[in-house]
Amino acid sequence: MESYRDIIKKRTTPGVMIFDLDGRLLFANREAEEIIPDIIEGGTGGEQREEIRLLLERMKKQGDGLGEIRPADSAWPVIQLTDGTHCSLRASYLGGVGKEHGASHIMVLVERVVEKHGADLDLAVERYGLSNRERQVLQLLCQGLMNRDIGEHLFICEYTVKDHLKNIMKKMGVGSRGEIIAALQ
Repeated sequence: MESYRDIIKKRTTPGVMIFDLDGRLLFANREAEEIIPDIIEGGTGGEQREEIRLLLERMKKQGDGLGEIRPADSAWPVIQLTDGTHCSLRASYLGGVGKEHGASHIMVLVERVVEKHGADLDLAVERYGLSNRERQVLQLLCQGLMNRDIGEHLFICEYTVKDHLKNIMKKMGVGSRGEIIAALQ
């Protein structure tokens, strides 16, 4: 297993966007603008990308102004970029310390989903006896997609994706999505 230091070295610098509670973009660092050049469609004063607008709406519905949308939530979107790569969005409230101060802004982190070593899917199919559909599911999993997104790409329901993942885990002798990726490295 790699050390935490090695894993951290491979990470890319995240993009940071700061929005007010009405959803207006106040700040975007250079990395955010490089990852998502069309953060604001139509330039300054235009509408936000749909994915970002929906994420900000989910944060408002979450309510307390103190939390973060976590990876386990379906509200943690992965966006396909124009160059075919993917990025993930995470949102947290910003504000004063303690519940009495409440939130004043929403921070959105944008991170590229990077394939660690370019898994050899053909070798995995041969080694573990995976079907063509399991190979497709595995490829999308390696791209960082969640079950719902994999289902949408393959035009199958989320439960079918889960069944394919269970079969893949059984064939590979692993017990989680993370272990699948680790076994492919």
